[in-house]
Amino acid sequence: MKRLVLTCLLFACITNIRAQDAEVDSLLKVLKTAPDDTNRLKLLSDISDIAPDGEWQKYSEQMRVLAEQFMKNTDASIQRAGKKYYSISLNNSGFGYFEKGDFKNALDLYSRSMKLSKEVGDYENVALELSNIGATYDRQGEAAKAIEIYEEALKIELKESKPANVSGTLLNIGSLYNSKGITDSALVYYQRALSIVQKNNIKNHTVTILYYNLGVSFETQGNLSRASEYYTTGLKISELIGDKSGKAGNMKGLASVYFKQGDAANAMALAKPALAIAVETENLRDIQRTSELLKRIHQKQGNFKEAFDMYVLETSTRDSLARKENEKAVLRNQFQYDYDLKEATAKAEQEKKDGIASSELRRQKVQKMAFLGGFGVMVLFAGVFFRQRNKIGREKKRSEDLLLNILPEEVAEELKHKGTAAAKHFDNVTVFFSDFKSFTTISEKLSPQQLVDELHECFSAFDNIMHKYNIEKIKTVGDAYLAVSGLPLANPNHAEDVVKAALEIQHFMAERKKQNANREGLYDIRVGINSGSVVAGIVGVKKFAYDIWGDTVNTAARMEQNSEAGKINISETTYSVVKDKFTCLYRGEIEAKNKGKLKMYFVS
Repeated sequence: MKRLVLTCLLFACITNIRAQDAEVDSLLKVLKTAPDDTNRLKLLSDISDIAPDGEWQKYSEQMRVLAEQFMKNTDASIQRAGKKYYSISLNNSGFGYFEKGDFKNALDLYSRSMKLSKEVGDYENVALELSNIGATYDRQGEAAKAIEIYEEALKIELKESKPANVSGTLLNIGSLYNSKGITDSALVYYQRALSIVQKNNIKNHTVTILYYNLGVSFETQGNLSRASEYYTTGLKISELIGDKSGKAGNMKGLASVYFKQGDAANAMALAKPALAIAVETENLRDIQRTSELLKRIHQKQGNFKEAFDMYVLETSTRDSLARKENEKAVLRNQFQYDYDLKEATAKAEQEKKDGIASSELRRQKVQKMAFLGGFGVMVLFAGVFFRQRNKIGREKKRSEDLLLNILPEEVAEELKHKGTAAAKHFDNVTVFFSDFKSFTTISEKLSPQQLVDELHECFSAFDNIMHKYNIEKIKTVGDAYLAVSGLPLANPNHAEDVVKAALEIQHFMAERKKQNANREGLYDIRVGINSGSVVAGIVGVKKFAYDIWGDTVNTAARMEQNSEAGKINISETTYSVVKDKFTCLYRGEIEAKNKGKLKMYFVS
């Protein structure tokens, strides 16, 4: 089983077929003594398929390196095996880019993988790659293109007689139709997948998703008895194969049916363990949905304290999900920006080369003309040469300006001259962190364009204020804004400058709130500030970004999370530096996540 992107009902998610830790350990023991042959390639493929995130990438890379060696072998069968497993490694890398939201690179790698699979006649893998390409187009909102590619994958899977793969692709197509509101067509594909699953007695994670999707479809139609049947079957299969996420989903679905039937006790008995599994597996979507159901069950039973606890969990999880989606959106924009920068730089370099070549040719012609006595012609060609040189200079400046939009000037210069920029430790810096209170709720009330326009206006103002105080903007993630003073150049007034900038931002947001009273809550910003040491440097090799790390950054984030709307919350470390320059209100020791109790102060 190779890495396959599955599209689940109502939301897109990437699902890996997981095995027990014992199975991974067993394969790793065999790998230790396995020689560098085709069996080792298969072992690496199997391990990368079932190992957890953070681990599978390592084994997939080992498979790629070994497969690349096999591709150079003169033996046709060994060469073919090399191509097959190199193709699988490309598919895995595409999966990694898909998770990051870099769809351009994901599509490129899936396409390269598919080309190699066709060369060696591995059509099972061709169908898999088509399904992943379809899911990538689906995620980008190109539904018609996605369905066309899914159908192409389906034809191959039917021809190759791979019922498990066929059911997965049918599930993807059904989920895509469902997400577009075409529920009748979605049910047709779900039922087709169900027929294949039952006929071939297939029991895997895809099947538990299928039963869950069918249950939700019939529950939405009000057919609770049919919904209950599908949830119950999905629950039994998930328990049989040890699929925790499938178990949590189907338990939650069954609990929802009991609740709608007026049986709050049975609903509670299923929803509580479903939430426990969701928390254990860190499945934010399941946590949010199950806590929302438990909130309603507790309300029905009059347990208002427990209902409030579930409400807090539901809203905080929803905010986390929204932030993750915003992070992915920002990543996608960054990937596109990086791509455009790369294209612009390449174009400038090519024009520079073309200009030099053309100039040399013109120089030779000018010399020839001058030799023949045409001094006037020489002057004309010289003018052309200087115009071309100026054009190259403009393009070079444009590419350098784009680079400076991403990196601090000192880091950009180091990168241009050395090709790399080393991470550095900075002892005395102050970190600024802000976000908008209840951003998820606000975003639901505005159109996407209105939301983007508002963030652009606010963050543009923040950028100008930061520039005024020579503070380095690091990044924005959704509605969050991160900046730091004291790097890459030292600044003895780093804490004072950040607090001054925060006060200006506070004033700007208060004025904007007065001007837009009809958008209540949109301009309630929370600010957190902390001083200390950080490590700063470039992340990645190609798709690089300048970032900062360290406990100082984490504590600044905790200051922001424990701030209040319209307030600037600073740490004890920052207070000790600025207490004689600003009016600060001691808030006491406040519990911060993973930090214990921290002293906090409001700046006024």
